[in-house]
Amino acid sequence: MRGRRTAALLATCGIVLLSLCPPVPAQNPGAQMSISLEPSATTNISYNRQTVRLNGTITVEKPPKVLLTVYFSCSSDVGWNCECSPNTIYFTDTREAAFTCAVGIPPKATNTTATIIVHAVSDGVGTTGEAFANATVTVTGSLPVNGTIAPAPATWGLNSPLEKALGLTLPGIALVATAIIVPAAAAAYYIRRRRRRTAAPPPE
Repeated sequence: MRGRRTAALLATCGIVLLSLCPPVPAQNPGAQMSISLEPSATTNISYNRQTVRLNGTITVEKPPKVLLTVYFSCSSDVGWNCECSPNTIYFTDTREAAFTCAVGIPPKATNTTATIIVHAVSDGVGTTGEAFANATVTVTGSLPVNGTIAPAPATWGLNSPLEKALGLTLPGIALVATAIIVPAAAAAYYIRRRRRRTAAPPPE
């Protein structure tokens, strides 16, 4: 009998102590994220600015019906401009979403391979979550030469023996020759015309 009373007293004391202690909250590990990104892209060199787009997918693991906000950013190791679209994605019921990383390649970039880094940060569920993905963008080939993008011609110089002898460039020689030939041809024309008039018989 005494043992039962002791046991009952101990049980009552335990219940009282448990009621006085604050409950321990359940641990929330936060959201888990992973990024799948195209591993590489290649383009030819150009005189114009180019944009290469890498398609990606982000997958999140989180409690249902909880809002999770994911922010995107991207960069390159060679200083090229990069931008993710969209740069913010909201997850409530969905677990997966697509995004694009646009990489701006400056004109005349050649024989270059850039490493692109995509960084995603989540906010809204427990601790902050992060995810990374890498890709490469390579520029290959040589610059085309045609009528629209050929380099400008070099400045005139005294290259030929005639130019060096006269001390004039080809445009200068052509201008001097024109100034001499045109008056000489005009003078010869008028002289022949006058001779014809003189040699013609007088009118009857």
